Amino acid sequence: MTFAELLTILQAAGISHEVYKDGLLCKPTPAGELLEPIRAHKPSLMAYSLATQTANLPDDPTLRSEVHRLLDRADELDRAGDVQGMQRILADIREMIMRR
Repeated sequence: MTFAELLTILQAAGISHEVYKDGLLCKPTPAGELLEPIRAHKPSLMAYSLATQTANLPDDPTLRSEVHRLLDRADELDRAGDVQGMQRILADIREMIMRR
């Protein structure tokens, strides 16, 4: 299953997802057959969730600059195969946004 297919299924089922700490929180809990595709696409789902949140950042140049710096770092870690490092950075970005 591709990421786009999974995203379509989750949206049709009314399942939301968001970055929580260094993981992904889905509400309501997805059906069992979706768990493996969600695990397989977890980094992409986390990045998509943050992209949605960062689309409406306040007009704060300092915050935007820091978020973009961290997104670049998360991308570098993902390309290097450090998925856990990328997930930690994405969680940090979420926390930074939530504090604003």
